Amino acid sequence: MIASVVRRLGILLALLAAAMIGPVGTAEAGIVVPPKPDYYSWMSCLDGTVTGSFTTISAFDEDGRVRLNFIGDVHGCQAPREYDVYGLAYYRADGAAGVWLRQYFSAESHFDSGTAIFGVPADTVGFCLIASPDQRLDCYSIEESVVGNLTLHEIGGRIPVTDPRVAVEFSVDMTVYPSGEPGCDTCWP
Repeated sequence: MIASVVRRLGILLALLAAAMIGPVGTAEAGIVVPPKPDYYSWMSCLDGTVTGSFTTISAFDEDGRVRLNFIGDVHGCQAPREYDVYGLAYYRADGAAGVWLRQYFSAESHFDSGTAIFGVPADTVGFCLIASPDQRLDCYSIEESVVGNLTLHEIGGRIPVTDPRVAVEFSVDMTVYPSGEPGCDTCWP
């Protein structure tokens, strides 16, 4: 009799545990943890509802690349989901473009390249903060000058987000890499 009650209690506890876990994730202390997505996503916002700008941006030449340092803010239209991203895009003279994906930490995210120095190809003509490939928020030109035998690059002025140098369509690899962060898999062109 006691063995039968213990066995039934064990079955009941097993069923309750299975119900807590559910079919889509794993349970930790009764909390359902959704599976990690395979892709990042742009924040779902109407055009114009994500805003942002650079507060500081500078460039210098090193090892045949233009190196960029920057600080700024981006403001989402809502609290971000874990894998929502914005981007820092560069645009080349030949019409090609690339982007570094950055995860939102909150609806109002501050970004700072800090000690990381981002490199772009020497033929880069523009650099933008983007909410998605077709939503540029703040853009600057990158100007080239020749001094003797040296070609130097510097940040030009702020340019319209519709400037032909940056009004370029491009696709982005939104794959979530094993580290779970956009990181350097998307940093270097």
